[in-house]
Amino acid sequence: MKDFDYLLKLAALNINPEEKDRLEKEIFRIIEYFEELKKLDTEGVIPLISSIFFISPLTLREDEPKIFPERESILEAFSEREGDFLKTPPIEEPDAPPSPSINISPINV
Repeated sequence: MKDFDYLLKLAALNINPEEKDRLEKEIFRIIEYFEELKKLDTEGVIPLISSIFFISPLTLREDEPKIFPERESILEAFSEREGDFLKTPPIEEPDAPPSPSINISPINV
């Protein structure tokens, strides 16, 4: 299937034909299962954010901004930056030609 071949390409997986057939069947069984789950009536069901709530009571601390003592040395370690933003290469598909643009990612330390 074309979509499955594309998925293998994106994941950079090289597998033999037998393994490919088995994996494709498993993935489509999983997708079919999710299609069945979509049919369920979930009216009034509280969404599960994390299973940690069932393991132990979770106590969250208040968010407090903190100054990181070596902030400037970390920022200086990056070859390219604009103020407090670090320039990083873009994430691309494996076979895509290099992009001339540079993503800018903020840093909060």
